[in-house]
Amino acid sequence: MDKNLTAGQLVRATYEFKDIPRLYKKEFYIWEEAIERWKKEGLPEEFDYREYFMLDQPFAIGTYVDLGWCEPPFNPYFAEKVIEEKSDYEIIQDTAGRLLKVFKGKRHGFMPGYIKHTVCNREDWENNVRPRLKWDDKQRWEKFNENIEERIFSSLL
Repeated sequence: MDKNLTAGQLVRATYEFKDIPRLYKKEFYIWEEAIERWKKEGLPEEFDYREYFMLDQPFAIGTYVDLGWCEPPFNPYFAEKVIEEKSDYEIIQDTAGRLLKVFKGKRHGFMPGYIKHTVCNREDWENNVRPRLKWDDKQRWEKFNENIEERIFSSLL
């Protein structure tokens, strides 16, 4: 197999279970706090994190329908809101409907405390979740044709 595959070709070959020269290298998110610390420790002020960490170029494979990613594809999503405030933490409801304990004013950079999940019993499923997962909801498909024509696997070709 060609050792000079594009990022898209490398991922496609991986998904097709072909022999690949290496794994695709990607970072989903680098915390701002980490970058600030690294700069104090000598990281150049201006740097391209993909080049610096030798990551592959990004690409997109998409269904162009909201199928979720790390969160369920609710339609509508739950409203994110603060349920309770304490001196150093908050109890919030996130867009997936979970109750989380988080540091006050922060939403990333740590593992939240999970207090209550969206589904704890059949009634929660029927009343709060099932109606938000309708595959035939027109909003879920609004831009599908437009998006699919514009970008169908273009980065993999």
